[in-house]
Amino acid sequence: YQHLFLYHLPTRQFVPLARLKSTAPTNVYRVDSHPRLSRSGRGVSIDATHEGLGRQMYVMDIGYILDHPPGKAAGTSSPRVEDKPAAPGSSKAVTPLKVIFDTDMDGDNDDVAAAAILHALADAGKAQILAMGVVSRCPYSPACLDAINTYHGRGDIPIGVYQGTTLIKRGSLYAQKVAERCPHDLGLSHEVPDVVDIYRRALSGQPDGAVTMIAVGQMDNLLNLLASGPDRHSTLAGRDLVRRKVATLFVMAPYFNERNEYQRAYNFVSSPQAARELIAQWPTTIKFGEGNLGHRHFIGSRLGETTAGNPARIAFDAYFAGKKENKRHCADPTTVLYAVCGAQYFGEIGPGACEVREDGFTRWNAAGGQQHFYNTQKLPVEELERVMEQLLIKPPARETVP
Repeated sequence: YQHLFLYHLPTRQFVPLARLKSTAPTNVYRVDSHPRLSRSGRGVSIDATHEGLGRQMYVMDIGYILDHPPGKAAGTSSPRVEDKPAAPGSSKAVTPLKVIFDTDMDGDNDDVAAAAILHALADAGKAQILAMGVVSRCPYSPACLDAINTYHGRGDIPIGVYQGTTLIKRGSLYAQKVAERCPHDLGLSHEVPDVVDIYRRALSGQPDGAVTMIAVGQMDNLLNLLASGPDRHSTLAGRDLVRRKVATLFVMAPYFNERNEYQRAYNFVSSPQAARELIAQWPTTIKFGEGNLGHRHFIGSRLGETTAGNPARIAFDAYFAGKKENKRHCADPTTVLYAVCGAQYFGEIGPGACEVREDGFTRWNAAGGQQHFYNTQKLPVEELERVMEQLLIKPPARETVP
């Protein structure tokens, strides 16, 4: 185990911060903690391997300890609202990111990987999943998503579905198989609540500026949210509700290149009008999971090591049935990782503007003047693949199924 302490010079007392088990390989390998203070002096960051994800960086808030040092009478200082004590043995002093996740969950199976990775990050204390939405007319897609949630011990996450008719109805190689083989409590799409109602309820119950939305499908659900009117959840119209509650929207779709050429972006070209209108009307910051980056990474080959009842394993087996492949690109997973972990794994370019053509093709305009950003490669491809693969196969922390 690795132990981390603060030392209080006036009283000569050690204040324990963490007791972390090293999972680094033995012999010539080791991971030192390298503790370092933040610029404010109220945070400590360390390197550690205790979650089994390889070398990771963790941040602990020590503000409460600084305001209440050993020997100081209680009540003599009021800590700031955001300060919390760093519990011994804990590295998760950072408040989890409040997330709403929107997915098509039909054609491509990287949506399944993205949802599973989001749950692994929630198990690690990095995210709190408020609600989910399905932007698809495939009747089994909501049940497939609910099965993934149930497997990860979060079957109570509210799920809504697109209830319009303009989206093209697409089939799925895996959604029905997951829905039929895995426990869940949702019916077919027509029995699932309208996603706009689910999103408005989730947003209205959160503090201002506290929510991050992640969209890895078409933009129709979010556009319908912006167009929604006051209801039983909030007196605010949709765009005003989003402006008040959502800090950042993360979108998987655009492809950018150094030549500033327009490139095809599936999530946009499959519903181009919604994409153009959403990007033009969204009232807060948008960060894009860049498509070329996502398609450089492939994961899924180790799902066979997980339980046979794992919905992600079932989905990948169904998607690749009769094929030699067992890995899929990471367009959606890298967007989730970018949203939750940010600079830990990615570089970032912006501000600028994502320009969307009428056919849904996209390009980056560095002088566009919008609060738009996108992620760039920071880690070697193989290293980032290992991180995502480990998250994908990580057993649920609170599994509720046999």
